[in-house]
Amino acid sequence: MEKFIFNRRSVLLGAGGLCLAATGLTSGIASAGTLLTDAKKDGRIRVGFANEAPYAFASPDGKLTGLMPDVIGHIMKELGIGDLEGVLTDFGGLIPGLLAKRFDILGAGLYVTPVRCKQVAASNPQYVVTESIAVKKGNPKNIHSYADIAKDDSIKIGTLAGSINTQYLATAKVPTSRIVLFPDLPSAIAGLQGGRVDGVTMSIISLQDVLRKTNDPGIELVNPFEDPLDENGKPTRGYGAAWFRREDEDLVAAYNGKLAEINASGKLLELMEPYGFTAAQVPAADVTAAQLCKA
Repeated sequence: MEKFIFNRRSVLLGAGGLCLAATGLTSGIASAGTLLTDAKKDGRIRVGFANEAPYAFASPDGKLTGLMPDVIGHIMKELGIGDLEGVLTDFGGLIPGLLAKRFDILGAGLYVTPVRCKQVAASNPQYVVTESIAVKKGNPKNIHSYADIAKDDSIKIGTLAGSINTQYLATAKVPTSRIVLFPDLPSAIAGLQGGRVDGVTMSIISLQDVLRKTNDPGIELVNPFEDPLDENGKPTRGYGAAWFRREDEDLVAAYNGKLAEINASGKLLELMEPYGFTAAQVPAADVTAAQLCKA
């Protein structure tokens, strides 16, 4: 069984922008070998996450859990790496933290986009999801799309700093003055409850999870909701992946090989189902990061 280490000292320092795991704790990984060979020798690898359930989060007992740690942990075990060490950061600090070598892999709800692909390397997609918006009961602003937000100057919308939703909102021509950025979803929902924003947008999976935990009958998801549009005016959906530094090509290739195996065998769906995902959220085997990075 995979071991998921949630190092409390690393997490506290990681949230402030410095991670002890990037220096003393895992100095063996920073040797002359490749990350893959060094991680196999060390027996562990560091995973950056942003406490966004159900993608990756810390359980009350300090266990790194969620869809991404489960999939990454399974694949790492197949590659001979038994332990994952979780390093917590805010959503906007995920890619900067990876580039700064505070951790080795990103295991978060981070979609594959051409902009991100210019900075870091994505695995092939592990899930595909739609977006949604949480609003107060009855949807008083009558929001059913990002276009609805753009055309109503009274609407303020919340989302997470660094999320793809900021790009979707920009494409819909929602002014930045009406976009409120939060560090995490519980804070965003609290902002909705307190009247700071009129809605909160993220993936429907994330919103369903946080609303279940919040258990506030005064908050609901809009229905129906139109998929956001890309720069070419076409409806778009989010393909999520694990992320690596671009120089770690051997690890990316090894990871993709194992990912293809568990997708074909049905193991990927088995790992996804406990977190509310269904077969509809399993990407087609022929959808690749290379394609999505050019989209």
